Amino acid sequence: MQSPSNNSSFEREVASRFGLIPNFFVSAPDAPEIIEKLWDFAKSGYLDNPIPALFKERLFVYLSRFCEVVIAS
Repeated sequence: MQSPSNNSSFEREVASRFGLIPNFFVSAPDAPEIIEKLWDFAKSGYLDNPIPALFKERLFVYLSRFCEVVIAS
């Protein structure tokens, strides 16, 4: 389990990149190591990727058409 200081540094890093902390990165407080791995994936696959931003945005929109939407009732 992480100490509060590590969690704060993680939150500062996410906020510095996005300007806020998206709910996605606070969705599993009992498993901070999983959230940090997802953050590493987001950084390497999207934020720090050398692919042009416009292409990444269009690719995201295109691929999101194939994702199923689940509505909780």
